[in-house]
Amino acid sequence: IQGFIVDRAIHVLEEHKASKGVMLHYLHLLATQDFRHSIVASSGRVGRLLDALKDLTQHLKGNGIVSERLMVYQRLLEQARSHMKTKPLSWIRELLDGLTSLHKETRTKAMELGTKAVAVFPSSSTVSLALRTVLDEKMEDGKTIGTFACKRLEKMLASKDDNLVVPQIWAIVLSLMKGMEGGIDKWNSLKDWLKIMQRCFNSS
Repeated sequence: IQGFIVDRAIHVLEEHKASKGVMLHYLHLLATQDFRHSIVASSGRVGRLLDALKDLTQHLKGNGIVSERLMVYQRLLEQARSHMKTKPLSWIRELLDGLTSLHKETRTKAMELGTKAVAVFPSSSTVSLALRTVLDEKMEDGKTIGTFACKRLEKMLASKDDNLVVPQIWAIVLSLMKGMEGGIDKWNSLKDWLKIMQRCFNSS
Protein backbone atom coordinates (compact mmCIF):
# COMPACT_ATOMS: atom_id res chain seq x y z
CA ILE A 1 0.00 0.00 0.00
CA GLN A 2 2.95 2.36 0.59
CA GLY A 3 4.01 1.94 -3.03
CA PHE A 4 0.48 2.71 -4.19
CA ILE A 5 0.39 5.92 -2.12
CA VAL A 6 3.72 7.12 -3.51
CA ASP A 7 2.70 6.28 -7.08
CA ARG A 8 -0.61 8.08 -6.62
CA ALA A 9 1.11 11.19 -5.24
CA ILE A 10 3.58 11.27 -8.13
CA HIS A 11 0.79 10.77 -10.66
CA VAL A 12 -1.19 13.71 -9.25
CA LEU A 13 1.89 15.95 -9.33
CA GLU A 14 2.67 14.90 -12.90
CA GLU A 15 -0.83 15.55 -14.24
CA HIS A 16 -1.20 19.11 -12.90
CA LYS A 17 -4.99 18.69 -12.99
CA ALA A 18 -5.74 18.68 -9.26
CA SER A 19 -6.50 21.83 -7.29
CA LYS A 20 -3.74 23.69 -5.50
CA GLY A 21 -5.04 22.45 -2.15
CA VAL A 22 -4.85 18.83 -3.26
CA MET A 23 -1.36 19.34 -4.65
CA LEU A 24 -0.23 20.83 -1.36
CA HIS A 25 -1.71 17.83 0.44
CA TYR A 26 0.29 15.36 -1.65
CA LEU A 27 3.47 17.41 -1.37
CA HIS A 28 3.12 17.48 2.40
CA LEU A 29 2.49 13.74 2.44
CA LEU A 30 5.69 13.10 0.47
CA ALA A 31 7.66 15.49 2.70
CA THR A 32 6.55 13.89 5.97
CA GLN A 33 6.05 10.20 5.10
CA ASP A 34 8.17 7.59 6.82
CA PHE A 35 7.89 4.80 4.26
CA ARG A 36 10.62 2.21 3.74
CA HIS A 37 13.50 3.68 1.76
CA SER A 38 13.21 0.93 -0.84
CA ILE A 39 9.64 2.05 -1.59
CA VAL A 40 10.55 5.65 -2.30
CA ALA A 41 14.06 5.18 -3.66
CA SER A 42 13.34 2.97 -6.67
CA SER A 43 14.98 4.64 -9.67
CA GLY A 44 11.73 4.91 -11.61
CA ARG A 45 9.82 6.59 -8.80
CA VAL A 46 12.58 9.03 -7.83
CA GLY A 47 13.20 10.07 -11.42
CA ARG A 48 9.50 10.68 -12.06
CA LEU A 49 9.11 12.55 -8.78
CA LEU A 50 12.10 14.83 -9.41
CA ASP A 51 10.82 15.63 -12.91
CA ALA A 52 7.33 16.36 -11.56
CA LEU A 53 8.68 18.58 -8.80
CA LYS A 54 10.86 20.59 -11.17
CA ASP A 55 7.93 21.32 -13.48
CA LEU A 56 5.51 22.09 -10.67
CA THR A 57 5.93 25.85 -10.42
CA GLN A 58 5.32 26.25 -14.14
CA HIS A 59 1.73 25.24 -13.43
CA LEU A 60 1.17 26.36 -9.84
CA LYS A 61 2.36 29.53 -8.11
CA GLY A 62 2.67 30.38 -4.45
CA ASN A 63 5.13 30.28 -1.58
CA GLY A 64 3.34 27.28 -0.06
CA ILE A 65 4.05 25.15 -3.14
CA VAL A 66 7.70 26.24 -3.19
CA SER A 67 8.19 25.58 0.54
CA GLU A 68 6.59 22.14 0.44
CA ARG A 69 8.68 21.18 -2.58
CA LEU A 70 11.85 22.11 -0.68
CA MET A 71 10.71 19.86 2.16
CA VAL A 72 10.20 16.95 -0.26
CA TYR A 73 13.75 17.43 -1.55
CA GLN A 74 15.03 17.29 2.01
CA ARG A 75 13.18 14.02 2.61
CA LEU A 76 14.64 12.60 -0.60
CA LEU A 77 18.14 13.42 0.64
CA GLU A 78 17.42 11.00 3.47
CA GLN A 79 15.63 8.30 1.48
CA ALA A 80 17.18 8.48 -2.01
CA ARG A 81 20.64 9.96 -1.49
CA SER A 82 22.29 8.29 -4.49
CA HIS A 83 19.60 9.53 -6.89
CA MET A 84 19.84 13.08 -5.53
CA LYS A 85 23.61 12.92 -6.09
CA THR A 86 23.36 11.67 -9.67
CA LYS A 87 20.62 14.16 -10.64
CA PRO A 88 21.61 17.39 -8.84
CA LEU A 89 20.35 19.61 -11.67
CA SER A 90 16.86 18.38 -10.77
CA TRP A 91 16.96 20.29 -7.47
CA ILE A 92 20.01 22.53 -7.11
CA ARG A 93 18.50 25.56 -8.88
CA GLU A 94 15.37 25.28 -6.75
CA LEU A 95 17.63 25.26 -3.68
CA LEU A 96 19.45 28.40 -4.85
CA ASP A 97 16.17 30.17 -5.67
CA GLY A 98 14.94 29.35 -2.17
CA LEU A 99 18.12 30.56 -0.50
CA THR A 100 17.84 33.95 -2.20
CA SER A 101 14.09 34.28 -1.76
CA LEU A 102 12.80 37.37 0.00
CA HIS A 103 10.03 35.25 1.53
CA LYS A 104 11.22 34.25 5.01
CA GLU A 105 9.52 30.85 5.29
CA THR A 106 10.72 29.78 1.85
CA ARG A 107 14.25 30.88 2.68
CA THR A 108 14.17 29.02 6.00
CA LYS A 109 13.08 25.79 4.28
CA ALA A 110 15.83 26.26 1.68
CA MET A 111 18.43 26.78 4.38
CA GLU A 112 17.31 23.56 6.07
CA LEU A 113 17.62 21.75 2.74
CA GLY A 114 21.00 23.33 2.03
CA THR A 115 22.36 22.42 5.46
CA LYS A 116 21.19 18.84 4.92
CA ALA A 117 22.77 18.74 1.46
CA VAL A 118 26.11 19.95 2.86
CA ALA A 119 26.01 17.18 5.48
CA VAL A 120 25.07 14.50 2.93
CA PHE A 121 27.42 15.72 0.16
CA PRO A 122 30.39 17.33 1.95
CA SER A 123 32.62 17.26 -1.15
CA SER A 124 30.68 15.96 -4.13
CA SER A 125 32.12 16.93 -7.52
CA THR A 126 28.75 16.16 -9.14
CA VAL A 127 26.83 18.53 -6.87
CA SER A 128 29.54 21.20 -7.11
CA LEU A 129 29.51 21.05 -10.91
CA ALA A 130 25.71 21.34 -10.99
CA LEU A 131 25.77 24.35 -8.66
CA ARG A 132 28.51 26.04 -10.68
CA THR A 133 26.55 25.38 -13.89
CA VAL A 134 23.48 27.08 -12.43
CA LEU A 135 25.43 30.02 -11.00
CA ASP A 136 27.16 30.61 -14.34
CA GLU A 137 23.91 30.46 -16.30
CA LYS A 138 23.02 33.77 -17.96
CA MET A 139 19.68 35.49 -17.42
CA GLU A 140 17.73 37.56 -19.94
CA ASP A 141 19.63 40.72 -19.01
CA GLY A 142 22.96 39.03 -19.74
CA LYS A 143 24.01 38.80 -16.10
CA THR A 144 24.62 35.43 -14.49
CA ILE A 145 22.43 33.84 -11.85
CA GLY A 146 25.46 34.00 -9.55
CA THR A 147 25.67 37.77 -9.98
CA PHE A 148 21.97 38.05 -9.24
CA ALA A 149 22.39 35.90 -6.12
CA CYS A 150 25.23 38.10 -4.85
CA LYS A 151 23.15 41.24 -5.41
CA ARG A 152 20.25 39.66 -3.57
CA LEU A 153 22.48 38.80 -0.59
CA GLU A 154 23.77 42.39 -0.55
CA LYS A 155 20.18 43.60 -0.45
CA MET A 156 19.44 41.23 2.44
CA LEU A 157 22.49 42.53 4.31
CA ALA A 158 20.92 45.98 4.27
CA SER A 159 17.76 44.64 5.95
CA LYS A 160 17.61 44.34 9.75
CA ASP A 161 15.16 41.45 9.35
CA ASP A 162 17.27 39.46 6.90
CA ASN A 163 20.94 40.30 7.45
CA LEU A 164 21.67 37.60 10.05
CA VAL A 165 20.97 34.77 7.60
CA VAL A 166 23.37 36.03 4.90
CA PRO A 167 26.51 34.37 6.40
CA GLN A 168 24.58 31.11 6.74
CA ILE A 169 23.43 31.19 3.12
CA TRP A 170 26.96 32.12 2.02
CA ALA A 171 28.37 29.16 3.95
CA ILE A 172 25.90 26.73 2.36
CA VAL A 173 26.78 27.84 -1.17
CA LEU A 174 30.53 27.78 -0.59
CA SER A 175 30.37 24.43 1.21
CA LEU A 176 28.50 22.84 -1.70
CA MET A 177 31.22 24.14 -4.02
CA LYS A 178 33.99 22.41 -2.06
CA GLY A 179 33.92 19.35 -4.30
CA MET A 180 34.80 21.34 -7.42
CA GLU A 181 37.51 19.69 -9.46
CA GLY A 182 40.78 21.60 -9.21
CA GLY A 183 39.66 23.31 -6.00
CA ILE A 184 37.27 26.14 -5.27
CA ASP A 185 40.01 28.71 -5.94
CA LYS A 186 39.61 27.85 -9.64
CA TRP A 187 36.06 29.21 -9.57
CA ASN A 188 35.99 32.48 -11.54
CA SER A 189 33.20 33.96 -9.41
CA LEU A 190 34.86 33.25 -6.06
CA LYS A 191 35.99 36.88 -5.70
CA ASP A 192 32.39 38.12 -5.91
CA TRP A 193 31.33 35.72 -3.16
CA LEU A 194 34.27 36.65 -0.95
CA LYS A 195 33.14 40.28 -1.20
CA ILE A 196 29.84 39.22 0.38
CA MET A 197 31.66 37.78 3.37
CA GLN A 198 33.82 40.91 3.59
CA ARG A 199 30.64 42.97 3.83
CA CYS A 200 29.44 40.65 6.61
CA PHE A 201 32.66 41.17 8.58
CA ASN A 202 32.30 44.94 8.18
CA SER A 203 28.66 44.91 9.27
CA SER A 204 27.58 45.74 12.78
